[in-house]
Amino acid sequence: AVTGELSGRQVRDGIVLLPGLVVGLLASRRLAKYLDHGWTRPAVLAMSTAAAVVLVIGAVA
Repeated sequence: AVTGELSGRQVRDGIVLLPGLVVGLLASRRLAKYLDHGWTRPAVLAMSTAAAVVLVIGAVA
């Protein structure tokens, strides 16, 4: 919005997402000791890889 790179709607949408970001950051500090037993990172990487493959296939098809 300031330099013309983002529209007002994009800035507004980003601001709307901020409360969820803050809640997630605060919750993650408390929940990490219960959830992370060495499998969280591989699970996130696997899901990210699957999503990327779907996007690439969708773009090619």
